[in-house]
Amino acid sequence: MAGTITHRVQQFFSQPWHFIGFIVFYIIHNWLLNFDLVASSSLIAIFALLLSFGLIFYTLFKRLLRYKGKAALMTTLTEFTLLYFGTLQDSFTNSASIAFMGEMQVLLPGLLMILVVLYFLLKKRVGNIKESVHQYLNAALCLFLVFELMAFGLGFDKARLTDITPDDLTFSVHGCDTCKKPPIFIIVMDEYTGADGQQNYFNTSSQDFENELKRRNFRVVPHSRSNYIFTVFSMASFFNMQYLTDFGEHNAENTFSYQRSLRSIRKNLFVEYLLTQGYTINNFSAFDLPSKAASYRNSFLPKDWVLLLNETLYYRFMMVLPNFLVRKVGNATVQGWLNKRASSDNENLLGIPLPASISDTSKQFYYLHLMMPHAPYLLNENGQYNAFEITDERSPQKDSMYIHYLKYTNKRILDLVDRIQQITNGKGVIVLMSDHGFREMHQPRKYTELSYANFFSVYSPNNDYRGFTDSLTVVNELRVVLNNQFHEQIPLLKDSMVH
Repeated sequence: MAGTITHRVQQFFSQPWHFIGFIVFYIIHNWLLNFDLVASSSLIAIFALLLSFGLIFYTLFKRLLRYKGKAALMTTLTEFTLLYFGTLQDSFTNSASIAFMGEMQVLLPGLLMILVVLYFLLKKRVGNIKESVHQYLNAALCLFLVFELMAFGLGFDKARLTDITPDDLTFSVHGCDTCKKPPIFIIVMDEYTGADGQQNYFNTSSQDFENELKRRNFRVVPHSRSNYIFTVFSMASFFNMQYLTDFGEHNAENTFSYQRSLRSIRKNLFVEYLLTQGYTINNFSAFDLPSKAASYRNSFLPKDWVLLLNETLYYRFMMVLPNFLVRKVGNATVQGWLNKRASSDNENLLGIPLPASISDTSKQFYYLHLMMPHAPYLLNENGQYNAFEITDERSPQKDSMYIHYLKYTNKRILDLVDRIQQITNGKGVIVLMSDHGFREMHQPRKYTELSYANFFSVYSPNNDYRGFTDSLTVVNELRVVLNNQFHEQIPLLKDSMVH
C-alpha cells in the first residue's frame, strides 16, 4: 500500500505541470504579500487570465517542439520572464554600475534573445525532457508554496498586516458634542514645493499665490515641511497624526512599508475620528479611506489588481509606451490623446461634482488628491499642452516645465477654492497642502533637503489659527485642526524629516 502511494506521488511529480504550478505560486505569493488589499474578484480574474495565457503558450510550444515536456519547460521559462520582468529590471537599476542593463531597450531584447536561444536548444535536443527535471521543478514550487503559507499562517510577517490603532496614540481624543461640525475639505497637490523650495532652488517666488490665499483669509505656513518625501508615507503619517514606526525603509522600493502605509491610510485615525462625529466621507483620491474606497487609480500609486501585476513585463511596458509612441510615431492625434488621457483624473477632480450648497453643520468630509504639479508636466502656465515627449522626467527642461505646471496648478486651485467657499458660504474648513516638495532636483545634494519643502495653508471659518506656527510639519497639521475645530487638546510632536 505504502509503495503504491509512493509510486503515485512520484508519477504525479513527474508530470510536466510546473507551468501551471508556477502561475499558482505567483498568484498566491503576491496575494499573501498584498493580503486584504486585493479584491477577491480581482484575484480570480487575474488567475484566470494568467492561466489562459499559460495554456496558450503551452499549446503553441507543444505544437512547435512536439514533446509536452519540452513545451512545459519552455512555457515555465517564458512565464518567469513575463511575470518577473520588473524584479529583474529593479535588480539592475538599483546598482549604478549596471543600471543601463535595466533599461527597457536593453533588458527586453536581451531576455527575448535568451528565450530564443533556449527554444532552439530544446528543439535540437533529441527526445523529451527527463522526468527528474519535472520532479525537481514541481517539488520546488510545492515547497516554496508550503513555506509561504506556513510563514503567513504563523504570523512571521504579522507587522505587515498590523494597522495603526487608537491604542498607538500618545494622546487621547474626546470628541465634541457642542461643536458645529463644519464641512472639511482636504486638497492635496502632489509634489508641490512650498515657498522655500521655489525660492532656494528655482529662484522664483510663491508670493502672488500666497497673497491670493491670504486675501481669501487663509493662513499660509511659510516654512512648512513634510516628514517624508514619498506620497504614501507622507499621507499615512498625515492622516494618522504620528510618525511611522516599524515600517522599514521609507522608499518606493520597499514593498513592506508601501503596503503597510496603504493599510494605515485605509484605516486612518483622523477619518475614523470624523466618523465617530457623524461625518459622511467623500473620497476623491487613489487611496482607500475608512468606509470609502478610492475613486480612481493611477500608475504612481498602484492598488488592488495592479499590486499583483506591477512587476510584470506588461505593466512595465505600458508605463513607457506613451513616450515611445510619440517619439517614434510623432503623430499629433496620438500625442493629443495621450495628453488628455494623462490629465483626465486631475481634470475630473478639479471639476468635482459638489452640491449647490453645503451647510455649516452638514458633517461632510471631502478628500481630493491631485496628481499635479507631479510629473508628467503636461501643461504650461496658460493651460496649453506641452509636447508629450518632453514631459519625460529626465528631460533637461523639466525644472522650467515644473514651475510652469505649478503656476497653472495655482490658477486651477484658486478657482476650486472659490467654488468651495461659495457653496459653503465661507463656513467650511479648507486644508490646502502638498505631500512633499519637488524631488527631481539634479543639482548638488545640498538641495536634497528641499524635497521636504512642501506647501501648507488652511482656511478656518472661526478664524482660529492658533498652533499653525511658521514651521509646522505634516505630522502635526491635523492635530492642530482637531484642536481648533473640535476643542481637543492634542500636543504637537517634535518636527523631524525622515530620510
